[in-house]
Amino acid sequence: MASGGAPREWSGIFAEICEEFPDRWTLTKVPYASLPDISKIRQYGWKQFKDTAKVKFRCRRCKHKWTSVKGQIIFHYRLKRGQRKKGQVKMFLPGQACQACSHSKIFEPPKWYNDQRVKVMENLKQKLDEKFYTMGYGGRPNQSRCWSRTPKKKKKKSRRSSNMTSNHTEDLCDCEACLHEFLRECYVFTDYEEECYDDYWTEFD
Repeated sequence: MASGGAPREWSGIFAEICEEFPDRWTLTKVPYASLPDISKIRQYGWKQFKDTAKVKFRCRRCKHKWTSVKGQIIFHYRLKRGQRKKGQVKMFLPGQACQACSHSKIFEPPKWYNDQRVKVMENLKQKLDEKFYTMGYGGRPNQSRCWSRTPKKKKKKSRRSSNMTSNHTEDLCDCEACLHEFLRECYVFTDYEEECYDDYWTEFD
């Protein structure tokens, strides 16, 4: 079961992967700028899963187009225990800056191929299943949460060919994910900012 506030092309796939789960799950796309440090929200039950895929970009200024096999997606997820169990997934889609553009570095949003969306969602499904259902908490088989199902045969997927127009740069100004990771390691949170994160990430949509 699934619902939430994510683009239709993502929410449809998410609903499909959650069909076999007994609990209700929501998917919400959140601006990458609001991505918190996972170590500061683990106490509220949040976990993190990162994946990579081939994505494409287009500069809104000089119209330059490029592809990257290191396009990233970051999920924060948790299953709220209690009388009414509810799962949450927060999705972040970091962008990249145009290397051919002489303008100031502005991160362009990624455009995802549908097969790549399906791939990362299937990986997310496997992660949710391992953490909360098949294996449960503590890494042991969760007999109380398992349900009968016939394992589906996985089709052998052909890897999408890559015609890279540029390499993934190590310049922090060109990759939003790399920049955010660097700043997060250097930045010291104030008590006020900690409280803001506490209020936001402890609430359900």
